[in-house]
Amino acid sequence: MWVPSTGTTTPPPTTGTTAVSFNVTYSGTTTGQDVYVLGSTAQLGAWNTANAIKLSGATYPVWKGTINLTSGTSVQYKYIRKDAAGNVLYEGGTNRSFTPSGTTQTRTETWQ
Repeated sequence: MWVPSTGTTTPPPTTGTTAVSFNVTYSGTTTGQDVYVLGSTAQLGAWNTANAIKLSGATYPVWKGTINLTSGTSVQYKYIRKDAAGNVLYEGGTNRSFTPSGTTQTRTETWQ
C-alpha cells in the first residue's frame, strides 16, 4: 500500500497498460491508401513511419484501431496516410497528446 511522505501530494506511479481505441474520421484516401497512428512511444512506432500502427478502414470514413499503451506515460501522436509505395502524408496541426489512464480509453477525432 502506498503512503505519501509527510507534506507530499504526489500520487503513486501508475503501472500497467491502457487499451486505447483510436477512431479518426478521414475521407481523403483512395484505393491503396491507409490511415495509421504514429507517435512518441515504442507502442506507437517511436516516430518511425515504417513502424506506424495501421488502422482499420472497415467503418470508412472512420478509421479504427486499439493499441495497448503504458498507463500514466504521456504520449504524443499524429495520424498519417500511407500508400503501397511508402509515400506518407502527415495530418496538419501540432502533435496530439494525452496520458493513458484506466483500463480502456477512447480517442474520437477528426483528421486535422
